[in-house]
Formats: sequence, structure tokens, C-alpha cells
Amino acid sequence: MGASGNENKDETKDSAKATKKTVAKPVKKPAKKTVAGSTTSKAEPKVRTKTKKKAESKVDSSTPVKAAKKIEAKVDQKEDDGEKRAVAHVKYIRISPRKVTLVLNLIRNKPLKLAMAILKYTPKAACEYLIRLLKSASANAENNNHMDVEKLYVSECFVTPGPILKRSRAKDHGRCHRILKRSSHVTIALKEKVEIN
Repeated sequence: MGASGNENKDETKDSAKATKKTVAKPVKKPAKKTVAGSTTSKAEPKVRTKTKKKAESKVDSSTPVKAAKKIEAKVDQKEDDGEKRAVAHVKYIRISPRKVTLVLNLIRNKPLKLAMAILKYTPKAACEYLIRLLKSASANAENNNHMDVEKLYVSECFVTPGPILKRSRAKDHGRCHRILKRSSHVTIALKEKVEIN
């Protein structure tokens, strides 16, 4: 049995060597001749740029972070329209955007003093962050843009989702449930109210 086993191994090695030697090499085709007699080569492959651009545009619109950047870019463009605005941002707040939106809807298009009073007496967790943000925006308006504090109102306020921390909670029968700890980016813009005579 030992001798026949060795013979089989030798035969498989020889057949493997034989197959390696008989592998065909790629043959280069001669260049094609055109009517005028000049030659053309096929060395340069054609690149399709349209499909790549479509794929990139799909990625940009699907991710929430890039969508948030687009919204911030739109806010900055409105600044160039000639209207004075004071903007304040707060990022990576550890609170869900849905909870912040509830409070932002209360102060949208309200005068600055009324908005501060609403935030002070509303029993929501987001109010602490928004009071500080509103104070920062009013300070920016007064010191940087030289705006009248008495005429200020909340012209624009929005929240965008930030990164999500993924955690898990142990459950019965060896299972675990996913916990999503969401974060938010909030922007508030103030403008002076124009009095129509």
C-alpha cells in the first residue's frame, strides 16, 4: 500500500507540472489598418463618466450628514441676499431631533423676548440647550452685526440629526435589544423686524 500511494503522488505532481506548462499566453492582435493606411491602437480603454456621476449624486442625497451640510449651505446663501441675520449653531447635543423639533415649533417667528419666556417656562429637556443657543444668537446680533435687540425675532430655526450611538440592552432568553442614542445639530437665525409705515 505504501508503494502505490507514493506512485499516485508522483503522478499528480507530474500532471500538475504539465498543466502549468500548457497554459496559453495571451496573444497581442496586430493594429487595424484604416483606409488611409494609418494604424490605430486599442491600448486606451474608454471611461464612462456619466454613470459615476449618477452614483455619486445618489450617495450625496441619501446620507443624513451630507443633507445637513446642504441645509447649512442654504442658510449661508440666504445671508448674502442683503438681509442682516445673526446665526448660532450648536452641534452634537445628546437629545433626539424629534424632541428638539417640538420645542422649536413653539418659538418659530416669535419675538426674541417672547421666545425666551416660552423656553423658560416649557417643561422639556431641549429647552436648556435652546435657551443657551438663543442667548448666543442674540449676542452675535448685538456685538457682531450691530442689530437692535428690541426688534429681533426668530426668523429661522431647525434641527438636523447627528451621529447615532448604538448600544444594546440584555433581554430574556439570551436576546438583546438595540438602543439608539441619537444626537442633534440645531441652528437658530435672528433677524430685525421691519416696520411698515
